[in-house]
Amino acid sequence: MPTAIQEIEVFVRPLMGAAIAHDYKHADRVRHRAKQIARSERYPYLEVIEAAALLHDIGLSKESGRQHAIIGAEMADRFLRHQAYFVPAQIAEIVAAIRDHSSVSGTGSVFEILQDADGLELFGAIGLLRGISSKVSHVARPHHRE
Repeated sequence: MPTAIQEIEVFVRPLMGAAIAHDYKHADRVRHRAKQIARSERYPYLEVIEAAALLHDIGLSKESGRQHAIIGAEMADRFLRHQAYFVPAQIAEIVAAIRDHSSVSGTGSVFEILQDADGLELFGAIGLLRGISSKVSHVARPHHRE
């Protein structure tokens, strides 16, 4: 029988785009960084952290802007409630962290760990390429035309 994380991986892989900025490898790197942070903070529920990290950008499959976090939180909520791996309080924490990960308004350990891991992911070589790729794609679609 697959574990919660294995089922989440199967769910997330096809949803993540091929763009280097937000592909499955990004979610996986955020997951590993989040686990490191959680261990150093002695956060006891590593599967909750892994779930939030893997699911945090799935909303990008539907929306490329800031709304992706809200859409992703709704998608994650539906998926996690359908599974039998997490209790409702854990699901609520995961969903809230995903919803708020692109803002400064979130609270709680899961949110803080996820936001730090996602932010730190930008500082590696791949992260720098992700950041450049993300900005170049926005420049290719300017808001204002001359």
